[in-house]
Amino acid sequence: MNGLFSKLSAPAQRAMLSIGFSDVEDICKHTRYEIENLHGIGKNALRLIDLYLLDNKMEYMDEAESIEVSEYICKYEIDIKNKLEEIREIIRKVIPKAKEKISYQMPTYYYIENVVHFAGFTKHIGLFPTPSGIVKFEKELKNYKWSKGGIQFPVEKELPIDLIKNITAFRMEEVLKTEREES
Repeated sequence: MNGLFSKLSAPAQRAMLSIGFSDVEDICKHTRYEIENLHGIGKNALRLIDLYLLDNKMEYMDEAESIEVSEYICKYEIDIKNKLEEIREIIRKVIPKAKEKISYQMPTYYYIENVVHFAGFTKHIGLFPTPSGIVKFEKELKNYKWSKGGIQFPVEKELPIDLIKNITAFRMEEVLKTEREES
C-alpha cells in the first residue's frame, strides 16, 4: 500500500490505519460507501483511492441489500411488490457497487452521487434516472409516460428489463466519467 498510502493526507492515512489496513487488497474488502464515510477520508483521498483501484483493475466490495429498501417494498400489495423486487434486482445486477438506501422517501442507488431511484405507485412503478437518463433514452420511452426526471412503467405490463438495464448502466457510466474528469 506504500505507493497509494504515501499519496494520502495524514488524516486519511490515520483513517485507513485505524481500521486495520495493511495493504491495498484490504480496500477491496470494503464497500466504497464504507471507505467514503471513514472519518479523515475526504474527496481528494477518495479520488486517489478510486483511481488507484481503477488503474490496478481492482474493485470495492459489492454493497449489501438495505433493510430499509426491503421494508419499503414489503408495504405494497403483491402485484406492485413483485415489480419493485424485479426492478431492484435489475438495478443491483447492473450496479452492485452502488449503496442501496432510502433517499427522497424512495429506494436510491448511490455511488459518488445518486445514480437512480425507483418508487411504487398505485398504477405504475416510477424510475428516476435524473434528466440526463431521460434525454439519452427519449426515443425508447415513446411507449411510456415520462417527464424531465421520471418514467412511469404501468403495473399491468411487463417491465422493460433491457431499457432499465441500459438506463442504469448509462447513469453509472455518467457518474464515473464525471468523477474521472474532476480528478
